[in-house]
Amino acid sequence: MGSSRSSSVASVSWPLSLWGAGAVVGALSVLGAPYRPSWGFWLAGLGGALAFAAALAVPPRRGLLFWGLCGFCLVAASALREPQRLPERTRLPVRFAGTVRDGFRAGETGWSTRLALQRLEGARAGRGEITLTVGGSANPTTLPPPGSRVEGAGELVGGQAGPRLWVKSPLLLQASPPGGVDHLRERCRRKLVEGAGFSLPRQRAAALAAALVLGRREGLGEGQVNSFRASGLAHILAVSGLHVGLLAGAFWYALLVFGVSPRGRRLLLLPVVVLFALLAGGNPPVRRATTATVLLLAASSLGRPLELLPTFWGVVGVLVLLEPGLVGEPGFQLSAATALGLVRWVGSWQAKLGGSRLAGAVAVAAVAQLVSSPLLGLHFAAVPPLAMAANLLAVPLAAAMVVVSLGAVALAWASSALAGQLLALLAGLAAGLGWIARWGEGWALPFPRVGSLWQLALVAALLGSLLPWRRASWALGATVALGVGATLFPWLPAPRQASVAMLPVRQGMALLFSGKHGGVLVDTGRGEREAVQLLAARPGGARIAAVVLTHPDADHIGGAAFLLATLRPRALYLPELFWWRPELLPLRWQAQKLGIGVLPLAAGQRLGFGDVSCEVLWPPKHGQLSENDASAVLRCTVSGVRVLVVGDLERGGEEALLASGQALAAAILQVGHHGSRTSSSERFLAAVAPRVALIPTGTAPRFPFPHPEALSRLRRQRVLILAQNAGMEELGILPGGVVRIATTSPVMLRVTP
Repeated sequence: MGSSRSSSVASVSWPLSLWGAGAVVGALSVLGAPYRPSWGFWLAGLGGALAFAAALAVPPRRGLLFWGLCGFCLVAASALREPQRLPERTRLPVRFAGTVRDGFRAGETGWSTRLALQRLEGARAGRGEITLTVGGSANPTTLPPPGSRVEGAGELVGGQAGPRLWVKSPLLLQASPPGGVDHLRERCRRKLVEGAGFSLPRQRAAALAAALVLGRREGLGEGQVNSFRASGLAHILAVSGLHVGLLAGAFWYALLVFGVSPRGRRLLLLPVVVLFALLAGGNPPVRRATTATVLLLAASSLGRPLELLPTFWGVVGVLVLLEPGLVGEPGFQLSAATALGLVRWVGSWQAKLGGSRLAGAVAVAAVAQLVSSPLLGLHFAAVPPLAMAANLLAVPLAAAMVVVSLGAVALAWASSALAGQLLALLAGLAAGLGWIARWGEGWALPFPRVGSLWQLALVAALLGSLLPWRRASWALGATVALGVGATLFPWLPAPRQASVAMLPVRQGMALLFSGKHGGVLVDTGRGEREAVQLLAARPGGARIAAVVLTHPDADHIGGAAFLLATLRPRALYLPELFWWRPELLPLRWQAQKLGIGVLPLAAGQRLGFGDVSCEVLWPPKHGQLSENDASAVLRCTVSGVRVLVVGDLERGGEEALLASGQALAAAILQVGHHGSRTSSSERFLAAVAPRVALIPTGTAPRFPFPHPEALSRLRRQRVLILAQNAGMEELGILPGGVVRIATTSPVMLRVTP
């Protein structure tokens, strides 16, 4: 009888695992394809049906390939029914209806929330949820609360992270009274806030409790979230399979203490897990973990226990079949890969380490880090090397915090005073967790923006490591090697060539000066992690001596905080005129905490970064200037070639700089304000007399840079124009004042006499 059950389990293990893996590959293949033929759906559907029939018809061992092909084709057909991703910056007028899931959170372009989309007229945006952003005079008092059904008119906007709905004003929204589960979640959050009273630590604990058990993260501070992400603890703040497991374990142990039989514990745990999933907002990781838990408990109660690994693969495959777009979401990738990795490897590793509970905890932390680190690096530009140690310390605290948070939510309905006491306890636990996060945060390593071949190799190795075959350890080793290799790449010694590079950030400016013995980055672009990813993709790119910020605009300093935390340059330079600006104060504090020198910039200074030297020409220490006209102006010398950097300097600043009488002549000019109409006046260009003009527009600028009038003035000066959004990014500087322009056939140009 034992051998029969073993044979039955083995017969299910491979087919279901391969079907789930094929489903993931099918979704990734279609969603990443630039072209989707109209006949593709019918071809993929037919292929799935034929593969299923073949898998049933042939002997089990020969039919394994057909199970994988069946999953691939069925999910590919489902994905082909999804609308193709809207091109970036495309805006389509639409009317829509949906239910507000969470509270609104302030952002750069307005207030945003999750919307469960129910109807969309004028475009197709796929199934499930979408981000809704409301601009204009919106504020929390004028926006619909969670649980409200809203109808409105706006635009569907394409973006790198997928489409979102943009509504110009809250006046364009019509909301009905709130109700349903999301309204209950909002009422629970408000009860927590009431229980916290006027105590700031308890209010923060209430926001944390709302995140841990209600899936409501809008109350968390951005710095707190970034700290947890950098230390490898971000999964604790986002309700996922970890929280479902912690809740199930705590409830199971409590029932055991009260003497409930195993069958009774399983039956009582089923509704608890389902109710928790609803209360937590039902995001994809929670749905995956809840479905797997329910299946395992139900099967065990019926006397037909399921094998964990194929069950998890089957659940992942079904979720992807229903919502193919899930495979592109970082949260789903991390949650699914980590859960599958734990199921696949923890048992064997725990046995090899001695079989104790401590061995199990070490195995869980080690597997989670090995499986998740490459994906974390790929999506968030950094790898937390101490995540294993941090999780060993943090997960027991997190278990206690989830239980305390649930208790606070329950008690808040009966007694605000009792809920307040639990929130005080939660605040103490959170302080310990915050210390662990800050400790782990200090060791984040930059991760490069890798190419398609690397990503393909990673997916193949990672999938191979999660399947039930003998070579899985080799595949896990390949996954680790790919991740470690990419992490070490930015630190490898590499021969440096003198160059000036416009890093291809999407918006704003990030200008890298590299010499043979040093380098400096001027500005960091708008994206939080782009500059680090791009620097890390260059051999030795993580070794920059200093960062200079020309002025506090978001598209020039947006990546500075993350860069300081991961690359740790020796110095940060800020214009003295902006020394007390609110946008720069957090950067000053962060740099000082990390041991990075913070130095003021003012006209008359000379800076040296190895063989790259810079004169500071502007701004003065004091003066009444507009923000753009107070941009720092540097005249840098790289391998004997002078480059004038002007940030966002406009006509007024140019006139004031000319009036100062300083020498401005330079062979290469960084065109001011991304090539806008209000910069690069005739007098200024004549004084600089550049041979080459670099226009750092960003690769996806928000405005149509460069302006034709600015281009016309540059052409009249007979200047070679290299605009970033036209594909020009880097100039190599050779001995003798010659620059090398990296086109298909490299062009050499002498820029100095």
